[in-house]
Amino acid sequence: MKLSRRFPPWSCRRRLAALVVAGVFLSLATAAQASAYWDFHGYLDGGEHYLKYTNVTPGQYQPVRMSWTVGSHCMRWIRIDSNGSWFDPSICPGGTGCVYGQYDCAANIYVTSIYDRFGCYNPVGLPTVWVNCRATAPL
Repeated sequence: MKLSRRFPPWSCRRRLAALVVAGVFLSLATAAQASAYWDFHGYLDGGEHYLKYTNVTPGQYQPVRMSWTVGSHCMRWIRIDSNGSWFDPSICPGGTGCVYGQYDCAANIYVTSIYDRFGCYNPVGLPTVWVNCRATAPL
């Protein structure tokens, strides 16, 4: 007489539980990786900015990318040189530099010093806006 080998019911439950746990970890890791892409994501009031030091060699270009909630105003890239001078070109929805979409724009800004800082700026007098900002090479 041949005996059939059967797995006990607890073995199937353990396997199923392990698959569920693995699926949860995988989905959490994917979400964390997506949010880790941005250097900053949060609200910026009018006149507020997010800045970080360059991570490229002087004489090269610092890539920056920004997306913001749909609104009626232009955002600005910002570069603050080591001597304190500002460079903040206007980025309007659908304008030059908005290569990813209407409210998702990227640029490359020239680096003059390892002390240059780059980021995103919501101009003075404008309403609060949700911003995702990245100033880390590569985009």
